[in-house]
Parts: sequence; C-alpha cells; structure tokens
Amino acid sequence: MSEDRLFKIKKQLASGNNQWLEDLYLNYKSYCTLTVISKFNISKDEANGIFSEALLIIYKNLMDGKMTSLKSEKTYLTSICVNLGRNRNYYIANEQRKENDIRTLFYRNNDNDDDQEDQDFKDELWTKCTEAIGELGEKCQIILKAFYLDNLTMKEIADLLDLKNADVAKTLKRRCYKRLLERIERKKP
Repeated sequence: MSEDRLFKIKKQLASGNNQWLEDLYLNYKSYCTLTVISKFNISKDEANGIFSEALLIIYKNLMDGKMTSLKSEKTYLTSICVNLGRNRNYYIANEQRKENDIRTLFYRNNDNDDDQEDQDFKDELWTKCTEAIGELGEKCQIILKAFYLDNLTMKEIADLLDLKNADVAKTLKRRCYKRLLERIERKKP
C-alpha cells in the first residue's frame, strides 16, 4: 500500500470514517483469531480480544505516523496478533513464576517428608511473609497487595496511588518486592 493511500486512510479515519477498520475486521478477523488460537492454545474470546487490540494498535500506529508504508494488511495485522498472543503467554508465565518466588525462597533446601512438619513449615513461612510485609512502608504494602492479591494492572495501581504512569508503578513494585524478599531472607533460620 502506497504512502498516498495510507495518507488518504488516515484522513478518512480522522474525519470519523472507519470503513478501512471495518474492512480489516471483516476480511481478517477469522484468519487472525484462528492463527492465535492454534498458535497459543487460547480461547475464542481471548483471540477476539487480541484481534480487537490489534485493530486499536494498527489504528494508533497509522494515526501517530509510525506506519508510513504497508505491504500487506493481512501480514501486518497477523503479526500484531501473534505478538500480542506471545506477550500474553509471557505475562501468564511470568505471573506464575512470581507466585512461586517466595515459596521457592523457603523451600529451596527443605526436604520435609512428614505432612505435619510440612504444614508447620508452611505456617512458619506464612508468618515470616506477613511479618516481612508488615515491616514495609504503607505504599509498598498497598502496591504489593494490589498487584499480587488483587491482580491490578500497573496502570490501575498508578491511578490508585496517583502516580505519574504505569512505569512509575512498575518501578516502585519492583523495589518493594526486592525489599520484601530481603526481609524474608533475613528471617530464614
């Protein structure tokens, strides 16, 4: 697609004419959603969400001037969907890893075979974690609770705490998490 054609599409979109996006939706939704379903083993609803997000990205890229040429609408849209699917899988794997970080810290050298001993160890771990969290400042407690327990996004946390943006929330969460792990490590026998 030529630069002139993209300029015309951008002009149409700016005037409220969304025909190009509607055409993308009708022509490529089925292909893109089936691609991410088969590639990442996700539900149809998740695939539809990814496709919708991809349309928003292509719209934003065009309107922001990031897209100056386009050889194939189908390829571009599919690659955005695949990247979003990959990011989704990475995010889920990362979340699962985070959930296991604290437990791993304590279970590393623990070979408890007895159920009661194992339960006692878990109880001790819980006590140490809650004590360590209690030693953190109020802002860190709020951030960690919001992220790990309430499953809020960084944007939502930034809004909750009136932070500048999600990147600031992410940096603070990383620092708070590091402090928490340091405090838990000090409590280890």
